Amino acid sequence: MTICRAKNLSAEILSPHFDWKALFRRHLGAKNLNQLSERQKQIMEMGRTAFTDYFDKLNPQVIWARFQGVAVENQLRLVGSEQSFLFPRKHEKSFLNDIPQNEEVPFYLIAATVGGTDLLSFCEDLQSQGDFLLAHTLMSLALETAEASIAYADHCIRKEISHSRMRFSFGYPLSPDLSYQQLLFSLLSVEKELGVSLTENFMMHPESSVTAMIL
Repeated sequence: MTICRAKNLSAEILSPHFDWKALFRRHLGAKNLNQLSERQKQIMEMGRTAFTDYFDKLNPQVIWARFQGVAVENQLRLVGSEQSFLFPRKHEKSFLNDIPQNEEVPFYLIAATVGGTDLLSFCEDLQSQGDFLLAHTLMSLALETAEASIAYADHCIRKEISHSRMRFSFGYPLSPDLSYQQLLFSLLSVEKELGVSLTENFMMHPESSVTAMIL
């Protein structure tokens, strides 16, 4: 298993994978993008400008690796290991039933982080200077840039595979048990590679971090 790391990520590389609608709707108060006030238009433009002007502060990093697993009922067991990921059944069926049972299948784990403590300190300085809007915009950009980094890794992975795959994250309905973050962190050496840690409740620190599985 070799951990892949995206090097020299730039605003130009990530921009096609960036969900600007999510940024504006979730974080900057633009619920209806077709009916924006002049103030909202100014905030949206500031968000786009900040993405390039402060990209060095965002400093996105993303890693991923390919593993082999075996689907056994509602578990994905790692080849050569006793470890496994569990996917609860819904309506008496697990989505793993759609994957050849008891045969080796490849899957990928991805982790990304943006900004880290440097960005947090910078935003705290902005707030102390009274620039709350820019501080909020940068922290919001960090969250969505982490998502864009995962999407970029997804894009790179799909160049290696010839058929459609499913991408999901732990803690959501398909795999609601957030504790599997521990296994993902262990397999990818996330704390060592990215400096991201898990809290006792399996939340990531810094918060502008994202993990995913592609299966």
